[in-house]
Amino acid sequence: MELPKSSPEELTGPKYPCTVIQRTTAHWFLPNDSISGYGLGLLYFNRMAGFLDHKPGETFLLGALATLLSPLRLGISKLVECYLKWRLPLKKYGLVPKYRFYENVYSCQIGMIPDNFVNRLEDGSIVIKSSSGFGFCRQGLIIDGETKPLETDIVIFATGFKGDHKLKNIFESPVFQNYIMGSPTSTLPLYRQIVHPRIPQLGIIGYSESLSNLTTSEIRCQWLTQFLGGRMELPSITEMEKDIKIWDEYIKKYNGKYFRRSSIAAAYICYNDQLCRDMGRKPRRKKGIFAELFEPYAAQDYVGLTDEMPVCLSCPEIPLGFLMIYTLYSFPPFFFSTLNTSTTSLVKATSAVAFEPGLTWLLREWFSTSEIGPEAVIAILGIITAINEHIIDTAPNERHAGSAGPSSFPYGLCIPALKDLETLVEVVAEQYYGG
Repeated sequence: MELPKSSPEELTGPKYPCTVIQRTTAHWFLPNDSISGYGLGLLYFNRMAGFLDHKPGETFLLGALATLLSPLRLGISKLVECYLKWRLPLKKYGLVPKYRFYENVYSCQIGMIPDNFVNRLEDGSIVIKSSSGFGFCRQGLIIDGETKPLETDIVIFATGFKGDHKLKNIFESPVFQNYIMGSPTSTLPLYRQIVHPRIPQLGIIGYSESLSNLTTSEIRCQWLTQFLGGRMELPSITEMEKDIKIWDEYIKKYNGKYFRRSSIAAAYICYNDQLCRDMGRKPRRKKGIFAELFEPYAAQDYVGLTDEMPVCLSCPEIPLGFLMIYTLYSFPPFFFSTLNTSTTSLVKATSAVAFEPGLTWLLREWFSTSEIGPEAVIAILGIITAINEHIIDTAPNERHAGSAGPSSFPYGLCIPALKDLETLVEVVAEQYYGG
């Protein structure tokens, strides 16, 4: 929407219009004014509006309330759709979406129409054509469904990108690539949308979307800083993966086919509340019950978040070269021992994957000539870690409710160990017998 509007008017007037080929279904757009932005916040981004939607890990009462209020959510969406059809010439130019308005909001598929875009659309400077495909010819483009070529000087492909593939390409190891990608039918397996349970040295800021990306990313950076500073500990790998599963089901329910983008727009306040609780901060940032329920949550509500964080003189210094936005850095094994003082928390907060780069660092000369070294060490340490976790989880003083008794078959031990053993056999066979 911004590209054709930004083209110089003296070069793309009605005589030489800028043609936009819309290959997918249209999405909802809002007028670029303060009323639209504030109205969106009042309708969707306050705590009262949050009662209309289900939340990850919600209680039975909140779930029942969201189910009862679901017709109200549909009615609000229909009201906004009618307003946008009246305010903008969507039907005239074939721009009426097939989705509900709230579906586009929750999947972050909504935007603002640039200034003067509608005026240039009406005077013919911008032409919109809907087509599933096109081809090139000597004169320019052949659009599917049309017989006359479209004379074209410049073609701009606004195809976007796939963030999950960019994360995958960070790694050379197929084991790490499989870890970060997860299943193609699920969201990226990131705890709190920041860290991977089995790649503790990687921190991702900004992959999961919201309608206020800068605010959410800033809170995530503060959360990551608290973790690196030793002021909080992560749950065990099993608990983190359970939480990831809960959010995966929730995101797929509200994002539809766009679930791989991991949009948290429908749970924007709920998600920020989780990060605040993890850091020991107050999740309710407003003053007064009325403001807390009805005023939209925005960046200014989290301004004093860092001032509330206590100074921990005994905490280790934050390693500046550690993980950050889409960045992976390797450290020797002793680095992680500075973050956790007890063996139990060390095993539960990290996996064997964390120590693999450190071992390659210590055995650099031998590993530099080996293609299976990193994967083999991951698999071997994975088996050792599974055994350690099993011993800790089944210890009398740390047994959780519902855990297996001493005489039961240790499925929790055998399944991860067999998985890592399979990986070890696979990489060895690939090295010595080929693909």
